[in-house]
Amino acid sequence: MRTCLTLVLFFYCFTSLKAQITIGENDFANADDTDRVSIANIPSGLNYKATGADTTWDYSFLQWSSQRVDELLNPTNTNVLYALYFSNVSFNSRRSNLASLGTLDINISSLLTVNALYNYFYKSSSSYIQQGLGMSIDNIPTEVSMGAKDTLYRFPLKYGDADQCASSFKINLPIIGGVLHTQTRTNQVDGWGVLTTPFGTFPVIREYTQIVGYDSVYIDTLHAGLNVPLVEQREYKWIGNGQKEPLLQVNTQYILGIETVTSIVYRDSVRNRPVVVSGINEPSANDLSFNVYPNPASNHFLISYSNEDETQLIVADLTGKELMHKTFNGQLETVDASQWAKGVYLVMLTNDRQTSFRKVVIE
Repeated sequence: MRTCLTLVLFFYCFTSLKAQITIGENDFANADDTDRVSIANIPSGLNYKATGADTTWDYSFLQWSSQRVDELLNPTNTNVLYALYFSNVSFNSRRSNLASLGTLDINISSLLTVNALYNYFYKSSSSYIQQGLGMSIDNIPTEVSMGAKDTLYRFPLKYGDADQCASSFKINLPIIGGVLHTQTRTNQVDGWGVLTTPFGTFPVIREYTQIVGYDSVYIDTLHAGLNVPLVEQREYKWIGNGQKEPLLQVNTQYILGIETVTSIVYRDSVRNRPVVVSGINEPSANDLSFNVYPNPASNHFLISYSNEDETQLIVADLTGKELMHKTFNGQLETVDASQWAKGVYLVMLTNDRQTSFRKVVIE
């Protein structure tokens, strides 16, 4: 009897993994959810295009190079002006219930300083759309509404679905003029099956996304504009039930008929390299050369790194919670610790070859 029961349970689990799934709004993250992901080294000869019905994708060989924690925010916890502009009320055409920190793909840094950028989204039972952006332009908070909304997903999402949407937004630049960003997003759910990554094995659907766009830059003083085509972006996403975001995403660029993988990101657990934390600022023979000072510190501390190679800078508490994560290119970095509790924190520099740690004491 026990043998029969074991066989039944095995058959049930196997058929559950092989079943075709459907994705809805509750399978994606809500406000205040966090999710840890790993950024993988890009292997040669990666066959990311293989897909179809009842496909087995084995990416267990992926090797992580760095990690980050993705967080979705409640719009009310962002800039108060943006929160009002994108307030989640039924009569607001820009209503949003999610926000995230982001970067601006439009290159206007040579004209103005843009920072503190937020993306605003509205997730419902029928779709997941971007409503607009909030950003600081030369220290002036600026709300940007989508003229035509960008639909990231339509629910329920299932094998065989395909849709396309055109979206746009305009950024008015003081004195200079403006930038109109226009793009077309094409989504196709082109496969389903079972995915394996270093994080585990899951039933998934696979969605292929193509994004083609251009920027129109208008200069008021010249009474003229310029259309700038953007590099075609492609995304290959493996999505599972209740996973908050894609379990695996391969991002590529398509230039002159050649498609090149630019990044690989997958859901993961904490991956810590061996750490020695018994002392403060004790470099080893194979250590990345960087310093943390003053140490102990109070409201802020500095990090200096003598190498110009691209490196990931991570600051975390002793529980592993990340307080800072950014790309570091050998400059002097000032870290604001004024809101941190007193205690010991870890500062980590990591690249493709090695990882080094320091401890800093906040008192």
